[in-house]
Amino acid sequence: MNSQHSNIVVMQNKSTNIWPSSISTEGEVRYRRQFLLTDAELPIPAEWKTLEVGRGMYLYHCPDLKVCQFIDKLGNQWHLIGHAYSVIGNDSELLAREIATSAEDSIHTIVRNWTGRWLLISPNSIVTDAAGLLGVFILEQEKSIMLSSSLALLKALRNPPLSDTRVISWHGFNWYPLPATKYQSIRKLLPDQAYFLSSRRIVFLDRLELPSITNTKEIAACIIRGLTNVVRQIHRSRNDCRIVLSLTAGLDSRTNYAILRSACTPFSAMTMWHPRISLADRCIPEAIVERHGIQHRFIKGSAYSDARRQQYDQHTDATVIDGDRYFYSHGAFESLGADYLVRSGCWEIGRKYFHRQLAGLDLQEIHDRPEKLLKRFRTYCNTRESGLGVRNWAAWRLQHMQPAADWRDLFYRDQRLAGWLSSIEQSLDLIAPASIHPVNSDYFYGFLIRASEHEAETGIQEAIIDLCAPDLGDIPINPDLDGTLRRTRAFASRVSAIFTGELHNLVKQVVSGQRHISHE
Repeated sequence: MNSQHSNIVVMQNKSTNIWPSSISTEGEVRYRRQFLLTDAELPIPAEWKTLEVGRGMYLYHCPDLKVCQFIDKLGNQWHLIGHAYSVIGNDSELLAREIATSAEDSIHTIVRNWTGRWLLISPNSIVTDAAGLLGVFILEQEKSIMLSSSLALLKALRNPPLSDTRVISWHGFNWYPLPATKYQSIRKLLPDQAYFLSSRRIVFLDRLELPSITNTKEIAACIIRGLTNVVRQIHRSRNDCRIVLSLTAGLDSRTNYAILRSACTPFSAMTMWHPRISLADRCIPEAIVERHGIQHRFIKGSAYSDARRQQYDQHTDATVIDGDRYFYSHGAFESLGADYLVRSGCWEIGRKYFHRQLAGLDLQEIHDRPEKLLKRFRTYCNTRESGLGVRNWAAWRLQHMQPAADWRDLFYRDQRLAGWLSSIEQSLDLIAPASIHPVNSDYFYGFLIRASEHEAETGIQEAIIDLCAPDLGDIPINPDLDGTLRRTRAFASRVSAIFTGELHNLVKQVVSGQRHISHE
């Protein structure tokens, strides 16, 4: 270790309570693929790697986490965490060349053409991927600063006071509204925020740009070229690369399927089996792959393990309740046999995802009365802190609105993706393959939002599928094949989840005497 950082203490034997091994002798995975960036004196586990990033800051990370180092044109060292790919070429060295010819003041133009799940640490600032899928939690104290992808790790190291006691459930606004977290002294970086280490300032990053092209076929062609570059880079990233696509009856996974087929990228497909799987998800994926001879499997998992469920909740600090929690608890991911799991989130930004749900609201109204937004999600038993989180987000957006985009699209990016989906992706750091959403790029978001101004909500993706896999046109997307009884059971299950979640939080508030959102 560098002698200039002698105040960092390495304690291999005394650190197990705070810094358990990434994989302990009992096989328990803790803080897998997580990192900590800090200038504080801390016990560091022996198996974690240490990198100096400058300005008295050191990066400590799990050895399973991918970290690359680059040099810019001024000779400064940059660190790239996670998996990043360029949309404008399929050369794996392109990112290195872009940084080598750039400096920190041009960082926003560099990352616009990157996709994947990544974090870039330049000599003085930190920037996330387009939707903050590799999230950054920030804990500032008087004499130190800590930044980490793991809320659980920051909690273990500093035990910050809990402020938002709302319990996340299956329904409604089922994440903590960014930039707030459930801890009083920890915040999370929004996608268009750059964090400057020396000054501890958050600066607006003007990263979303809408193209001048409006023709649907031209936009589709640009997206296809970009995604083709991306999936080919993924395939070339390692020898005998195994790519598995998570395929359902839906539009988004079919769009990625069409891209992978068109790019001639070797891959297989799988569908997760669960007790409530629809008849469409049982039939349509196999109908799709039969057209092209692509291997497909249903993955059912094994018996439920409470130990695995607790492991999942500890890793995420109970910030997400989703289907992947069920799959992990049943060991479903263990049989994937993949290096990369291609998932199909983020496409909805081009389908006006929240436009109807939030119709009639504006940012100023949300800032003044945040409960109005939360009620649109059928979430009523909220804490005052949840409302303050929404208010803080609205305040940021009012100050830094991007004229090119509707505020509801930014809400989708900042909350649904950087809040909800980011927590899910962090949970999947527990599994062997790297989870990738190929469309997570400012470049693609610009095209998708532009297309949504002139096209039907699904128009651009249907155009992509028609160009890449025209023989799939007769296979319906998400057809309703379930009978009345099955639909009734599914509806009853949703109502039960809503009631259970709301009742849980209501009782918790009554018992604790915690205040509801202010209506003043």
